[in-house]
Amino acid sequence: MRACIALACSLLPFGSALACGHCIEDKIAAVYDHASIARAYTQKHAVVYLGFDSAVALNQVVATEIKTQAKKIRGVDPDSVRVSLESGSLAVSFDPQRISYTRLIQTLEKQLAAKKITFFVLDSISVK
Repeated sequence: MRACIALACSLLPFGSALACGHCIEDKIAAVYDHASIARAYTQKHAVVYLGFDSAVALNQVVATEIKTQAKKIRGVDPDSVRVSLESGSLAVSFDPQRISYTRLIQTLEKQLAAKKITFFVLDSISVK
């Protein structure tokens, strides 16, 4: 099995280094924004990267709805919200003094209950 994996990896061109969109790093990279991280750092806010799944078909309307609902949550930095349908990921910067990321996820899922979207934490950055 290892020999098959090694052979498959050696046949890959260097430019497409296993960026399948399913690993955590790819999901985060799809919504990463350095300016948001810098702003969060100066404001002493946290950043959370979320993955999401839905029982309904995901399209641009759903992406816009996710973004709109995330921006409405108290404590969220509206300019920081990034959504990628292709990778099923979301980035949000927020004030941890006003809302925890657990509460943020619960609120977001409640707001999007009709779309049957579930969120899970990919990573978080606590900026102090």
